[in-house]
Amino acid sequence: MAKTIVSGTFGASGQSADFPVMGKFNVLLSGGVATCVLEKSYDKGTTWFGVTDAAGVLVSHVMASDVQLHAVFEEPESGVIYRIDCTWTSGTVTFRLSHN
Repeated sequence: MAKTIVSGTFGASGQSADFPVMGKFNVLLSGGVATCVLEKSYDKGTTWFGVTDAAGVLVSHVMASDVQLHAVFEEPESGVIYRIDCTWTSGTVTFRLSHN
């Protein structure tokens, strides 16, 4: 299976490109000052839902220039797409979603 990567930067509020994935995948966020939420869609991007952890808590990360997030998630269902929704404050936020 080919490696899938969606990466880039935020210098303003916005969303990353869509990331279709099934199985385990990595999320990396670093730099800047922002609040970033991992979102998923079951209907090809028409409706987006904030991802929650096993306890039902929204997977939201408050970025500061010296804070970094690296986490591994797993999607058991085919046809689901993910993205990062960033509410930007300052600096440059770097993101990377990857799946092997």
